[in-house]
Amino acid sequence: MTSTPTSTAMPDEATLEWALSFARGYLELGMVRQAEQELTRLPAPAHDLPAVMSLRSHVLVARRRWRRVVAHARRAVQLFPESPEYYIHAATAFDMLGRRDEGRRVWASAPAAVRTNGVAHLHVARFEARLGNVDAAREHLASALDLDPKLRAVVSRDPHLIAVLTEPLEN
Repeated sequence: MTSTPTSTAMPDEATLEWALSFARGYLELGMVRQAEQELTRLPAPAHDLPAVMSLRSHVLVARRRWRRVVAHARRAVQLFPESPEYYIHAATAFDMLGRRDEGRRVWASAPAAVRTNGVAHLHVARFEARLGNVDAAREHLASALDLDPKLRAVVSRDPHLIAVLTEPLEN
């Protein structure tokens, strides 16, 4: 059962944090629909708050609602252009929709602050690898690991990136 917000006023900080903690908890437990319901219960003025936008983005990705992820990310990028997660989510959604070139364009449109993020470079490396651009994938992978050495653990579990590391260079 989904309930609608009872008020259109901005919730007080304690109420907002309570709702977000429930939504985060549901999401961490894999109860994605319940997490989404918690966010839906929030009044409209709260929907554009950074924490709400971020959590909704993660919920949409978890639900694999790729078209909605793209629409949400576009809105979020307008509100928070320096936040890498929305570029990552939009590019991932385009990739999952089979529109890899559009995912690549998302990265190209990101501001410099986003493009100097290790996780962002890791995702670009993955896209380039899937497009068959081994040299570009290696460059982005090297940048990702230079910016954030902890990402090595992620690389070691990603088949697309492992392939980039093991394929011979094209001449």
